[in-house]
Amino acid sequence: MPLLSALANDLFESRILEKHIRETIDETGQVRDTASKELLRIRGEIREKSAKLRRRLEKILKSIAQEEYLQDEFYTIREGRFVLPVKIENKNKVSGIIHGISQSGQTCFIEPAEIIEMNNELSLLENEERREIYRILQNLTEEIGSVAQQLLHSVEILTHIDSLLARAKYAIKFNCQKPVFWENQEIFLQDIRHPILVHNRGIKNVVPLTISFTEQKRGHVVSGPNAGGKTVAIKSIGLNLALAMSGFFTHGYCKTKILKIYTSIGDLQSIEHDLSTFSSQILRLKDILNTADADSIVLIDEIVSGTDPHEGALLAASILESFITMNLFFAVTTHQSYLKVFSLNHKEIENDSLEFDEWNLKPTYKFLEGVPGSSYAFELAQLLGLPKHIIDRARSYLSVTENQIEQQLKIVYQLKIESERLKAELEREKIRLRNLTKEYEEKLNELKSKRKELLDNAKIEAYEIIRNANALIENTIREIRQQQKPIAQIKSEFQAVKKELEEQARKVFDSLPQSISQQIPLREGDFVSMDNPTNTGQILKIYEDTGEALVDFNGLKFKTKLNRLTKIDAQNIDSQALPTSYVKFSGETRIDVRGLRANDAIREVDKFISEAILSNISNITIIHGKGTGALRTALHQFLATHPQVESFREGTIEEGGAGVTVVTLR
Repeated sequence: MPLLSALANDLFESRILEKHIRETIDETGQVRDTASKELLRIRGEIREKSAKLRRRLEKILKSIAQEEYLQDEFYTIREGRFVLPVKIENKNKVSGIIHGISQSGQTCFIEPAEIIEMNNELSLLENEERREIYRILQNLTEEIGSVAQQLLHSVEILTHIDSLLARAKYAIKFNCQKPVFWENQEIFLQDIRHPILVHNRGIKNVVPLTISFTEQKRGHVVSGPNAGGKTVAIKSIGLNLALAMSGFFTHGYCKTKILKIYTSIGDLQSIEHDLSTFSSQILRLKDILNTADADSIVLIDEIVSGTDPHEGALLAASILESFITMNLFFAVTTHQSYLKVFSLNHKEIENDSLEFDEWNLKPTYKFLEGVPGSSYAFELAQLLGLPKHIIDRARSYLSVTENQIEQQLKIVYQLKIESERLKAELEREKIRLRNLTKEYEEKLNELKSKRKELLDNAKIEAYEIIRNANALIENTIREIRQQQKPIAQIKSEFQAVKKELEEQARKVFDSLPQSISQQIPLREGDFVSMDNPTNTGQILKIYEDTGEALVDFNGLKFKTKLNRLTKIDAQNIDSQALPTSYVKFSGETRIDVRGLRANDAIREVDKFISEAILSNISNITIIHGKGTGALRTALHQFLATHPQVESFREGTIEEGGAGVTVVTLR
């Protein structure tokens, strides 16, 4: 099918013709005064003559009105002539031509003699106007006729586009679905509704229907109570399939092959053609059997009714067997118990029914596939007020076999209802479990997100602690240099703040969500990480009784749970993960500055002295070598003025002689 734009491009277009039509015909469909110069002149004269005639009539009215000759004080037009309504008894008192009498016979319409000539002139002008209009329209018609085929083609295109737009609006308004066509010998209709009922009652007030036709189940025999919805059911099938075949969206899901639809619905009896209900349906069934093929679906309401019930049921069964032989799809409604049993014995036919509320004796209109239904004739008759004794006597007439069949059908029906109820309950439970699973997953994701947030926050706090530790060391070194506080006081303050930082770090790491560590035994001295590969440290001591370990994380020592620690290879420790601004003192008492320039050596020795003081070391050894003695001299000058140096001396022969200097710190 071409796109709408392609259809629109195929429309005939003639600017000249459009211009001629607009110049000739106005918005009301009348010929314009300006359609020709002659028409403009004629209509101008008509307006002038009419105005003059009206003025003359008004004068005549005033003069005659005083004599009370008139029925009403107005003038009117009869047979294209201006006339006065004169009382019938005064018709001879007004000279002129009579143009008619009112239906009541009380009024005579007279054209006054003094305006006859003026009326004649006006009439001649109106005739001229008609001739000119005819000439104008004739010319325009000839112009249109020259492109008639193109215009007719455009009308067909516009009709098609209008139809498409109407179908689209219909689909949107009633929430219809696009039908699916395929080549398979199967038809699936899910949650379809009767289009007219949807239009009249609204989609929410119409009970949907689901039914399928397959190669194994080609036919459906629908039973159930009177006024229970059987006819509506097969009409819903037919109308939705017809909508699909006509290019409409359907009222529900429709998956089908291209089909011919045959129906026999309603009473086709005719007095004129001497047809009863039975004979009219038989003739229709005859036509169907003669013309239908494997690409057909047949829908019959009350198959072979209106005759002897037993013979009608046998005839109907034979017709259904013919439908099966012809590979037709079909759905029929019936009240015949024989057909219900017949369907049970034919795998190609499925028994269906419309649900009936036995408690309230009301139909629910719910379509039940796979279960035959009862007609509930006795129950409905009782509900409608038929005497009980008549109903009881009717029940007694049922044969044992018929009664057993009806009872068994009711049992099957009840089992189906219970099955549907359990199925619906199971579906609700599945939805509930699905919602619970979704809720659980959302909460789990939320917990994971919170855990990540806690980890991120803990990292920030840990880095802040390390930054504070760095600042503490820098401040301590600065105080040593500038304020010259007593060493004991500085050490005491440093240890107190360090202890506080270690306690903060312990709290931060203890607050982190616990993770499952690897099952590798941990020992004192092992390098480990905690919660993040960049949080590396070394185990100083393990407390087996509490399952904890004392860990040195970059100079900060605190206890934490063993299951939070993961052993790592010392070679894989990322030195970049450690803050470069924090100097970790190894506990060495000797520093080697050989090969350094004097200024670089002094800077390294100054740093080494500060670290030694913070580590509570009182004696250090500086290895500077003998050489020219320039480096030794520069270092001795520096040590002589250093506020934290108590004394220094040249090393003994065992210590290294003149190549080393031993320093005693305050």
